[in-house]
Amino acid sequence: MAGCCLLVVCLLGQASAPAPADASKHLDAALTQFYQANGVAPSAAADDATFLRRVWLDVAGRTPPVAEVRKFLDSKQPEKRNALIDELLASQHAANHFGRLWTEFLTDRRPFEQPEYNGRIVQNYLRDAWVEKKNYRTVASELLAGEGGSDTSGPANFLLRYNAQPTPLAGAVSKKFLGLTMQCAECHDHPFAAWKRTEFWGLAAYFGRLRRMQPVEVPAGDQDQQTFVLVVERGSGELRIPDLEVKPDENGNRPYKAVYPQLPGQADAAVVDRPAATSRRQPLIDWVTADDNPYFAKHYVNRTWERLLGAPLVASFELPLHGDKVSAFKAELLELLAKDFVASGYDLAQPLRTILKSQAYRRDAAAPQASAAAPAVSESQSRELLASYPVRPLSADETFLAMAQATGFKGDFTDSEISTIAREDFGYDQATNAFSSQPLSVQRGLSLLNSDHVRGACDMAAAVTQRMFGTTPGPKHVEWLFLAAYGRPPRAKEVEAMLRLAGEEDAAAGLHDVAWTLLNSAEFNTNH
Repeated sequence: MAGCCLLVVCLLGQASAPAPADASKHLDAALTQFYQANGVAPSAAADDATFLRRVWLDVAGRTPPVAEVRKFLDSKQPEKRNALIDELLASQHAANHFGRLWTEFLTDRRPFEQPEYNGRIVQNYLRDAWVEKKNYRTVASELLAGEGGSDTSGPANFLLRYNAQPTPLAGAVSKKFLGLTMQCAECHDHPFAAWKRTEFWGLAAYFGRLRRMQPVEVPAGDQDQQTFVLVVERGSGELRIPDLEVKPDENGNRPYKAVYPQLPGQADAAVVDRPAATSRRQPLIDWVTADDNPYFAKHYVNRTWERLLGAPLVASFELPLHGDKVSAFKAELLELLAKDFVASGYDLAQPLRTILKSQAYRRDAAAPQASAAAPAVSESQSRELLASYPVRPLSADETFLAMAQATGFKGDFTDSEISTIAREDFGYDQATNAFSSQPLSVQRGLSLLNSDHVRGACDMAAAVTQRMFGTTPGPKHVEWLFLAAYGRPPRAKEVEAMLRLAGEEDAAAGLHDVAWTLLNSAEFNTNH
């Protein structure tokens, strides 16, 4: 393994800031050398149909329409996969998907209006940031520097998600932007990492001047008071916390002391005097988003890898790496991808583009076959070795949108029309109402088996095929349903089986049963 690690270091040394177009090749070269050095036989490349459906789900959050399936499978262009990736990353679907996923990650909640903040506005901000090609450094800086009203400002609503309070915001900054667990040092020094309690409170002090203000506006003739919240930063004042070095009085109370801003790793906290026009939070923002911050770029890349390939490259930035060669190699890959991300100017799409165009992403989901040079491994071992693609259940949103794409059924039609006008996916959380937020749950299973939503989708799928190909079920009906649900044409035995199923009842009911069978299958409900 020493030779393997040396090889990766050499690759990094030859191109410490690789051009974005070359990053996937660097990644592939490192993986190839790792496989060869360790006797690993990776899975074969996934076929075009599997790749098409996979990348649509991961970038667009839904399956491809039938016309796109036919077009892609019929194309003879040698670079059609890379062209598809670039096209999808530039689409509005990708912007919507990014906004939704990152809102859920940053807030730990679904992107809807909540009592204390409006997740819709956070999602819209992140969606628009993708469309406007803001870089990640700018997005993080704007979120942390947020001020303004809860009815208009995405960054203000991000702060309001944590009540614009120093303590929860300190934990959120360390976890969401750096992948650290500094919140564990709130009451005492961190139990297993190097963070001190003073460092946690020094970080929290940067938010000590934030205030929530709630004006009330009553338009003329409007009897209902419409309230919103303003997030502002005062020009003075310090965070105050109980002084644990002083004994409590007879009632158990301790005096309070001021806590001053302190960057993690800084020797002592100190009052930071900034120009009047500059936010108290600016030194923290500069530190978080700095090129030499050891966590900022790596955390974004690590999260992106986890979303696309099921598990992060590095489980923790605070614990020592496991002593095995696989963990060491993955850490080197993360270093390579993070350097590419920085070299791209923190392009939000660059880590996705690099990973999607790599061989790691394009592997088949089946574990590789054993050979004389490479012994058999289990599917879990194959995934750990980055030798095959991990099968993942669809999220509620992916299930809802994939079903809408496959059948044309969108649930509440009125809501769908309003959502289109508003450039939002749903007026309320139809996805989890229909399918539960937990993919491997009894509720999800029962919803797929026997819910009004799935029945409506199957009825519409049957009606669509009958309008296109006639009322009597035939091979064309089955082919269209397979292309719509699976992104691939059916095999001969599948056509035969589905036509037998469709012939057991009247035509519409039979096609309904075919659609129901496909929508309840593992092939439809997983990204593979």
